[in-house]
Amino acid sequence: MYDISEAIQNLQHALQLTPDGAAGLLNNLGTSFSIRFEHTGDLHDLSEGIRHQQRAVRFLPDGHVKLPGMLGNLGTSLSLRFAHTGEIHDISEAIGHQHHAVQLTPDGNDRLPMRLDNLGTSFRHRFERNRDMHDILEAIKYQQRAVDFTPDCHADLPRRLSSLGNSFIRRFEHTRDYKFLFPAASNFRLSATSTAGVPLVRLRAAETWVMILEQPHFSSSETELLEAHARIIQLLFLISGVENTIQRRHETLVGASQLSLAASAAALSLGHPDKALEWLVEGRCIVWNQINQLRTPIDELRSYDPALADRLSNLSRELENAGLRTDLRSKQTGLSMDDKISLEDEARTHLKHARDWEKHLNTIRNIPQFKDFLRPRKCADIMDNLPEEGPVVIINIHSNHCGALALIAGAGGPLHIPLPNFSYREAERLANGLHDFLLSLGVRSPRAMQCFNDSPVSSVDFPAVLKVLWSDVVRPILDALSFSVCFPSSFQP
Repeated sequence: MYDISEAIQNLQHALQLTPDGAAGLLNNLGTSFSIRFEHTGDLHDLSEGIRHQQRAVRFLPDGHVKLPGMLGNLGTSLSLRFAHTGEIHDISEAIGHQHHAVQLTPDGNDRLPMRLDNLGTSFRHRFERNRDMHDILEAIKYQQRAVDFTPDCHADLPRRLSSLGNSFIRRFEHTRDYKFLFPAASNFRLSATSTAGVPLVRLRAAETWVMILEQPHFSSSETELLEAHARIIQLLFLISGVENTIQRRHETLVGASQLSLAASAAALSLGHPDKALEWLVEGRCIVWNQINQLRTPIDELRSYDPALADRLSNLSRELENAGLRTDLRSKQTGLSMDDKISLEDEARTHLKHARDWEKHLNTIRNIPQFKDFLRPRKCADIMDNLPEEGPVVIINIHSNHCGALALIAGAGGPLHIPLPNFSYREAERLANGLHDFLLSLGVRSPRAMQCFNDSPVSSVDFPAVLKVLWSDVVRPILDALSFSVCFPSSFQP
């Protein structure tokens, strides 16, 4: 936010120093206002952006080489305003400017795919408002051309594939014809499994891919569903790289634990308790696992290559220290130019250390005996490091499946124990009821009990909570483990 506000301030100053104005400056200033709007939601910023972009377009004759780009920028801003106000004139005007930009862009121009995709997206937005089938057909036509013209390793390909997939979903929702879900799933799969592009875009694509595969009337294979969930877990780690501060990693991963629970629930329902265990262990504590990686002893590596071990240790210390720092730019607006340069240098150094750390990690993993160095733990590795005294039980509660995993030393693999009489909704009811019960006694309940605020509350007391947990959760687990429980004759569960 600080950067984009600085950009706007400098562009406004530049415009003041240009008496007759300049199309390029007006366009850049308008685009900067639009970018700030995307982060603040302040419609004044967006309207200012559109006003400056309209002036920029009026400056240029039809044949000017920069006109297509400026028309495209104006169309994008108008489409953004439509999304927030619903004013049909804005989206129709956006389509007109974007269509003009496409007509002025020759085949082979590297900007053509972007302009085709933007035009298609605007047609989809208008379809969502007026339900005119012509608009969604036009959206798919232009977005398919955008994908076809985008090279395989292009950074924007995943986003364009997702955009095309969304249009097929809208066509399905309008027609209820399931045949349109197949191209939607295919495009989201290609987006999620791409090796290029922003990891967060690919993660959202993987989530939508899973959502389509779990549609009741959509025939999908068990293998593909597991592949989609596995991709989600992989991408969770990518979007929380060590180049970010700890705070930023936590912000990025809000809701990530639910994705891990969903993946594990799917694995359990499909009879793969080993995958369920790996994904639970891997996905629930991503930031903590990354910090542990930076602190992991590397004595074995040091005995093999002391220089490589020392270099990785030094980079790990630098990254952990940098990751714990607060981003001062978000809190201070009156920084001197020297302070701004210092912060930029620090951020650049942090990013360089992160890339060097990844490079050294890949070098180490290319050594045969260190091929799994600092990789997520596999099921067999987890099972080999269990306490001997008794079982470890992990209970996974999700709207799609409730079950437990029992880990017993020497068992070879986790035991899946279904909990058919328990549900996520029941967990919500008990948590809310217990929260209210504790409040009525003047006891402040833990933050963990306050996670179901939007759920219906029913009156329960502490014995009622314990009774349900015993009958629907604890006892089925003990029975599956063949544990005998002796109660006094007077005991009434």
